[in-house]
Amino acid sequence: MVNVTVPFYSRRSRVSKLPLERLLDSSVPPPVRTMPTIAVSWGELIDKITILEIKEQRLTSPAAVENVRNELAALSRALAELKPMPAALDVLKAT
Repeated sequence: MVNVTVPFYSRRSRVSKLPLERLLDSSVPPPVRTMPTIAVSWGELIDKITILEIKEQRLTSPAAVENVRNELAALSRALAELKPMPAALDVLKAT
């Protein structure tokens, strides 16, 4: 299993789930937004990257292509940073 930070792109406006009192209190620093990190198998990560590569080639909407490219870049960076790489990873990617 590997831990991967998953990018999430949504057209919905961001809605804070913090209590209104805390949002209005200027002495409290704003929350830090971070991407969630989840454990996925190597196969799942390679599958997701492969699906995004196919989508990038087939989508026609510029906005959709941009979202796919952002997610693909994030996952590719995460994959490149993971150590140690399993020896069978090349086989997974090739099939």
